Parts: sequence; C-alpha cells; structure tokens
Amino acid sequence: MSLFHLGSKLTWEQYLRVSSFVKDLKGQIRQTNKAAPVPVPEQTRALVASPQALERKYGQSYDALTHTLDSDLGRLDQAFQANGEALHALRHSFDYHMALVVEQLRLQSQTMLNLEKRLDAIHATLENPVLTQAKEYYRIGCERLVKGLLDKALEAFLESEKKDDTNFMTQLLIGKLYLYGINDECNLINLAAAERHLRAAARYAKAEMKLLPEASQFAGEALLHAAISCYAQADHQGKKGNKIEAGRLIQESLSLSKQATKIYPQLSESHYHTAKMAALIGDGKTAAAVLEKAITLNEEYCLKADVDPEFRYTRKEITDLFLQLRQKSGDELSYKFQKVERLLTEWSFVTEEARNAEADMRRILAEARACMARKTYFDNRDAMQLLQQIEVIFQSLLVHKLALHKMSAHYGRVNVIAISPHGTYLASGGTDRTVRIWRLSDNQLLFTLQGHREAISELTFSHSGAVLASVDRKGTVRLWQVAKGQMLREIGEPGAAVQCLAFSPDDSMLAIGSSNRDATLWRVADGRLVQRVSGHKSSVDTVVFSYDGSMLATGSPDNTAMLWDVKEGKLRHRFLGCSGLANSLAFSVNDKILITGANDGSVRFYQVDDGSLLYALPAKNGNISWLALSSSGSTLATVNYGQSLQLWDATDGKLLYNLTPFSPGITAVRFSPDETIVAATDFQDRSIKLWNVHDGKLAHVIAGDLTTSAFSPDGTILVTGDETGSLRFWGRMITAKPAGMSVAAAQEHVPEFDISDLGAEQNQVPRSPARPKGNGAAAKPVTARPAAGDWLERPAAPRPGTNVRGYDKPPALPERIADPAPPNIESVYQAKEPPAEEQPSPFEVDPAAAPRRSSRVIDHILQQIAGEMMGDAPANPAEGGSRDQSSPFDLSGASDRPFDFSELERQRQERREKSGRCLVCGRHLGASAKLLKMKYCRKHYFNH
Repeated sequence: MSLFHLGSKLTWEQYLRVSSFVKDLKGQIRQTNKAAPVPVPEQTRALVASPQALERKYGQSYDALTHTLDSDLGRLDQAFQANGEALHALRHSFDYHMALVVEQLRLQSQTMLNLEKRLDAIHATLENPVLTQAKEYYRIGCERLVKGLLDKALEAFLESEKKDDTNFMTQLLIGKLYLYGINDECNLINLAAAERHLRAAARYAKAEMKLLPEASQFAGEALLHAAISCYAQADHQGKKGNKIEAGRLIQESLSLSKQATKIYPQLSESHYHTAKMAALIGDGKTAAAVLEKAITLNEEYCLKADVDPEFRYTRKEITDLFLQLRQKSGDELSYKFQKVERLLTEWSFVTEEARNAEADMRRILAEARACMARKTYFDNRDAMQLLQQIEVIFQSLLVHKLALHKMSAHYGRVNVIAISPHGTYLASGGTDRTVRIWRLSDNQLLFTLQGHREAISELTFSHSGAVLASVDRKGTVRLWQVAKGQMLREIGEPGAAVQCLAFSPDDSMLAIGSSNRDATLWRVADGRLVQRVSGHKSSVDTVVFSYDGSMLATGSPDNTAMLWDVKEGKLRHRFLGCSGLANSLAFSVNDKILITGANDGSVRFYQVDDGSLLYALPAKNGNISWLALSSSGSTLATVNYGQSLQLWDATDGKLLYNLTPFSPGITAVRFSPDETIVAATDFQDRSIKLWNVHDGKLAHVIAGDLTTSAFSPDGTILVTGDETGSLRFWGRMITAKPAGMSVAAAQEHVPEFDISDLGAEQNQVPRSPARPKGNGAAAKPVTARPAAGDWLERPAAPRPGTNVRGYDKPPALPERIADPAPPNIESVYQAKEPPAEEQPSPFEVDPAAAPRRSSRVIDHILQQIAGEMMGDAPANPAEGGSRDQSSPFDLSGASDRPFDFSELERQRQERREKSGRCLVCGRHLGASAKLLKMKYCRKHYFNH
C-alpha cells in the first residue's frame, strides 16, 4: 500500500528512493525498505473482512495475533512471476515506485513485441528511413531500461522522439522515467516534463485506437500517470506554501483520472485515484461512488482505502459504503444460496459420478454457510465464489452423456429428426423415403408416413404440434395431420424444388423458399397460394418469420437478405453483403433487430424499422454458415464456415467464448431449451459435440456415425440419428424430482442405476401402429418459453412415465392421443398484441372451395374429418348442440349411426386388387404382375 500522501514527511523523491526495488545476488527483485505492518481496524474486521477471511486470503502476510497486514499484501512475488500481466496483477496494491519495475517486466513479454509489429504494419515503418531510425533508438532504450540503466534509456528514448514524436509508446516511457526514474545511480525526476510527455502519450494513443484497439489501455495508463504527476506536484507546491496552485493541481489530477476511467475502465487504479482526489477536495459522495467501482474490480481496495490517509476527510462516507457493500453482498448471497440449495433438494443424482459430485457440492455448501455466518463483505464474496463452484459442478451434470436407449427406426440413413413443441411426438425421416412418427414418452411407433419419392431432407412441426411438414430431396412438400398420421395435402409449385420452409407463428401459413428465386406463402387450411415475393437473383435458401408473424426475412446465395411485409407482400428493406445460406438469418425476440450472417465472416445487426445497421461483429475469413439464437435471445452462436464456432452476447455484440477444439466439419448448431448446452453436428467425424454455454468448454463428444440431433422441449433428452437408421436417446446424470416429493421419497422414486444399462440396446423393428382407442383425453398444457437462468430457478419436472434406466418400464398407454393444444402466441413468442378479430383456424375449411358431392355418406366423412382437425366433437342436437344451417356438411335427417371407416377402406382395397393396382399408391402393376397376383409395386413391396 502506498505510504505517500499529501503532507507526509517524505517528499516525492525521498519516497521513491526509500521504497524502490533492487535485484539481489540471486536476481530476485525485492524492496529496499522492510515491509511495514499495517493494522486492520476492528471496525474493518467487522464490516469488510473477518480474521478468517484475511488469513485465508493473505496467508503469512496476515498476522492473526496482532491483526496486521504486510504493506505489500503478499502479492509482489506472484505479480513479478506473472510477467506480461504484471500491471493487472498489481492493481490492488499499486504503489507508485512499482511503475518502472512493471514496465521492465512488460518489455520482456511477447505482448509488447506483437504490438510493435502491428504498429509497424499500420505505419509501414520500413518504407521511411527516419521512422526506421526512431524505431532503432526505441529498441535500444527498451534494452537499457530492462537492464536498469535509467539515464541511458532516457537518452535513447529522447533521440527516438526527435525522429518520431507521435509514437505514444516512446512518449509513455519518457514520461514514466521523468516521473519514477530514481535509484542509487541517477535521479531523472522532472514532474512537469513527466506530465507533458504523458499527456502527449495519451493523445497519440487515442489517435491509434481506431486501428489498434489495444491502444486504449496505453491511453488510460498515460492519463493515470499524468494524474499522479499532478498529485506529486500538488504535494511539492503545498510544502512550499503555495496552497492555490496545490488546489489547482489536485483538480487537474482529478480530471485526468476521470478521463482514464472512461477510456480504459478495466484499470481499477484509475478509479481508486479518482476517489482519492475527490476525497481530498471533500467530495465524499463522489469518492464513495467511484471507490465502489474500484472495489467491484478488486475487493482489496477496501483495505487500501481503509488505511489511506487521503480519505481522512470522508471517513463517514467510506464507512457507509462498507456497510452498503456488506448489506448488498449479503442480500445477493442469500438469494444465490437459496437457488443453489434447491439444486440439492429438487434434483435426483442418478449415476455414481453424479452422487460423488453431490457429495462435493454438499461439502462446498457447508463451507459457504460458514462464511455467511461471519457476515463480512470478504466472507460474502468468498461464499459467493463457493456457490459458483457448486453451479459449475451442477452444469457439468447437465451434459447429455448418459445412454438411455437405442432403437432401429429406418432401413437406411436417418437424415433429419424433429420433436413437437410440446414433447409429445418425435418425427424421423430417412433415406428409405418414409417419415415415422413416434410417441416420445415410451418410444412407441405410431405411424409410418409414405408417399415421398426421394429421401426425406427436412421435417418441421407446426407451433401447435398438430401438423408436420416434410420435404424430400426432390423438393416435394407434404403436410400431415400428426394425431392421425394422415396426409392433408401436398403444397408447392411443379418444377420448383423447395430449399427451405417455415410455419408462421399462428400456423395459418407456410413459407417456402424455392430454387426458382421466389418465396411463396401458402395457406395451411386449404393449400392455396397467398403471396409470392420475388427479388432474389438466386435460389431462396432461408426463410424466417418474425415472432409476431408480420414480417418475413429471406436469404439467398446472391449475397442479399430481404425483409418483406407478410400481409401486403411488399419489400421493406434489402440488406447487401449477407451470406444468405440456410439458417443465416434470425429475428431478436422483440422483432426489433434482424441478425444476418455476412459473406465477409461478420454478423450484422439491422434495425427492422428503418433498415439501418445497428452494429456488426468483427469480420473474419469465410462466410457465416449458421446462426443459432438461444430461446431467451441473450446468446448467439455463429459458425464461420471451416474457421470457428463462437458464442456472443446478443445484446451488445460482446464475444463470450471461442469454442475449442473447433472442427472444420461443424455446420449445424443448436441450443438446448434451457440454454445450458450447445450441440454441434460435425459431419467430418460424424459426431455430436456438446459445449457448456456458461464456460465455453467442451463437455462431451458423442460419436458413432451420427447424422443429426434434436433436443426435447424440456432439454432433458438429446435424440441422435445415425447412418445405420438407428435413433439413440441420451440423458443427463441428474433428473428433476416430481413436485412435492420429499428427499427420501425421491430416492425411492429413482431406481438404482445399473452400469450395464449404458451399453444396452433394445432394437425395435418398425411396425404398423395400432390405432388409439377411446374418446380422447385432455390436451397437454402449453408451457411458456424458458428464460435465461430458469434451469437454476425452477428445474423442469420430468415427463410422466420417463425412466432413467432406458424406458424399460413404460407407463400404461393413454386411451387416445389427443391433439396438442395450440400455444399461447403472446407468451411463447413474445409477439405484439394480436388483432382484435378472431384468427381463423389453420384447418378451417372454406365452404366456397369445398367440392360438391351428391353422396350424403361422403358429406358425413368430410364432416367428421373437419371436426377432428379442428379439435371439436361432432355436434349432437340431443345434447344441446347446434348446426350452422348454411354449412355444406348439414346432415339433418341423416342416420345417427357412425360410418364404418374400415369398411370403406376394405372396399377400396378390393377395387384396387381386382384392377391390378398397388394397394398403397394405386399405381398400375401391369399384366405380368396381375398374373403373379402381386399386390404392391416395387416401391412398397419391401415395406409390406
């Protein structure tokens, strides 16, 4: 801690001389004076740091008997070993006499060499002989400074300044030598000259900040040292009796340190010096506010301010600040403690590894509870760090590396997997040209959807989960009613291969991007074309609806993205330079920003209202080939094709993590619904890589010729498909306990884990589904989109019937699988207020478009189908029901006996068999097939 202060017995030169550092015979740096013990007041031990916290933090540097600390806080040796990071390591114990020692260490680091190379590249030094000479003098000066030849180093730097006076690094070193350059051999102290050169260094460093962002650190340091030179001059003027000049210099020192905090806020000593100068002029409110910022960066400024004489005029405000810090940290800790404690009471730890982790978490929690009991600021901070350790351990258990189940799904490669938004259904599509729908709770095959002529390339559930859209490689789109496994209709234009598709938030429309350079909007209810938007010069490879459904963004390989008004079909904005690749566009959750991947490797954020560029993430080599926005919209994952996978803060564009190791084969990325895991599909080694979102570390790799993956809506299960046609289910090592279950009951509820189950495989051959029986059950309730951090706030309850051991004991099947309830658009998609008029059902049949039939039987069938699709039971007049007399499905006077669908199907099969047609698709089999009594064409023969 600095012993220099205004009015001290030592002058600036005397302070630097007696407190300087020298090298001993072993080459180790040590102080010339002995470390003076600094007493820690009783009030500080009660508010800031208990004796236990001080002893734990400083070790031998704290004397528990006398309650004293060494003046250097025991950090000097560690800081000197840090080399290039020495300045940051010495923030909390920054003494003025350390400045040149820190500079010597930094000049020896590789960081400074890299910075010089970048400066040379910016200014083309080798092309200018004068600048080359300046650089040579600068290099000589650095070598002399490292050796401790201060006067000779100053001579070289002054010669360099004559050749190039705008080099901020030269000006900074000259200023530091004039401010701190004193030892047993020379005295270079010239405070006025130091201030002049340091101001110049700050000016020239700020000019370089646009091309060299690292220059902001040097600008901040130069301003801080200029403030210190004014502070030292104020002491000199005060000792001479010139009070007015001393006051002016203190104000100047305050102004310079404030500028330093703005240019380089990470330098905590500039905040501390600002608080110190504010305290000197009696501004206790400002001093406490700025000191709090310094303490936020490094808590040990509490102790430094507590013994610093410059705060003697504002001691009350500083004490109040310590009280506030203790209270605030205590409140935050109490809230955090409750959240972390629930991790041990609301989750079941299934595997042996998880139970060992649980034991560690309980031990750390006991240490945190002991720190909380001491009720000081340092102890609260220590307890908070311990609770964060528990969270890190817990996050490691959320990784999907527990093998639950494996089953055969297709007769070829699994191309795509989709899970319905409510977690009821799992759809898989493969190279066998079929789509299979499974019940996710027990992996029961419900339907095998046939009719595509090529391998399935894409599957998309509607937001309600009632409709499934499938696309094959030929570009054919088919819509299926999920609950019945029936095809509703085929959508699209002949000859226009489909590249991408997306449902509108209310599921009323389907947007399709095609190879014919157009994007089309189709009404799901009747398959009619609603809008066609044209403007791209190449195929439309990505379409994205805004969350309120009013806008549609399209992207194309022609390096453009376009924003369209859905209702009018008009172009709102055109954005140039965008990659336009699949999944390279995304809306923010409030629909105010459109995020686009660019062909220069950058990511751009555009204002939706006026189309202006808000900000852009730094450019890199290659294209942005994939964007993934977390469910809360706070985190953005980007894939720079073949280059990098990165996580960004979507709110301010700050880079969070470079996910390593990166493989050039990574193309597809998705977040788990609870935003704890990022899953990346690697097509190079056929694996799924899982990263932890909270620390950016690779948590697990799932290998085995994998082709695709999908998370369940609650994030507890990861489903993967592979080359052999199998689906694999992966779970976490922990499961959420059912609500209201006690700890003892939960332990009985979760079966003992058998390690042999990890490799168990239950092969399930696809089979024809049995139609559900019964009259139906209540639909599954809608769950709102999880917010960031909800995995700690309220763990998701497990789905009814799930079993950690591999679904070996599925629950009793429900009588009927009810269509999922449509979601609440306002809560799920955070859309703007819907219009007052009622939205039409996506399955509403247009009476004007309905074909006229003379048969009342056909009318009866159409009525039942329409009622099932809209989720309504047929109206019964006897039960008070009513019918619209204008409806084309009016059955007044018809028989109440329900029509036999199986009889109708049997008659159709008989007609096809007699006429020599395929029983599945109705295709003519030919004369030879009729003689051989073949019932199926070549396409459907092997499936039956």
